[in-house]
Amino acid sequence: MRHEEGSAVKTVTIKERSGITLIDVLTVDPGDQDQLVKILAEATETTLRHMPGYISSVIHKSVDGRKVRAMNNGRGSKTSRPCSSILK
Repeated sequence: MRHEEGSAVKTVTIKERSGITLIDVLTVDPGDQDQLVKILAEATETTLRHMPGYISSVIHKSVDGRKVRAMNNGRGSKTSRPCSSILK
C-alpha cells in the first residue's frame, strides 16, 4: 500500500495559539484499513514522535472500513506535515 497522487486524502490544519493540530482523512478499500492503521502507527512511533515539538497523535478507523483519520498535535512546522507524506 502506498500513497499516490490523486488518491483521496483530505488534510486540515488548525493553527492555535499553543500549537498546530493536523487532521488527515484517508480513504481506503475496506480490506486495507487495518494495514493503513498499522503503517501510520509505525510511522508515528519511529518518526513523528521523535520530531521537535511533537505532542500527540490519535488514529481513528471508521466503522465501514473505508476511512482512517490521523490527528497530530505539535508545536512548530516540523510536526505540521501530513501523515500521508510519510507514505510516499
